[in-house]
Amino acid sequence: MADTIIDAQDCVLGRVATLAANADKAFISGSKHGIIAKYMDKFETGQIRKGPFLYKNPDRFVKRVIRGMLPHKQSRGREALKRVRCYAGVPESYASQKTVSAKGAEVSKLPTLRRISVGELCRSIGGKS
Repeated sequence: MADTIIDAQDCVLGRVATLAANADKAFISGSKHGIIAKYMDKFETGQIRKGPFLYKNPDRFVKRVIRGMLPHKQSRGREALKRVRCYAGVPESYASQKTVSAKGAEVSKLPTLRRISVGELCRSIGGKS
């Protein structure tokens, strides 16, 4: 089965998370300050070994979001999660292949939507990319 490459640039994260994502360019809907405060609170809560485990890299962050949408404790959920690949940007091996846009998830259709990109959120909670 051929891989389908889906570009999530300028799309809402929840709508394209089940497919695949150019992780750093996807958007999370909501107020910028509210979202950052929510994730900073989650990040500062807990302990190093016990969690909650939040990633600061956009690609791992998106994969963790996808994991929350799957039944990852069941065999079919584990298998589905193994097939998901998220990248920050477009890797060279996929650059020449045709990409498919996530229809219906574009932010341009919702001009008044308050949003923050996944890359910007990860940078604000301490990520380097």
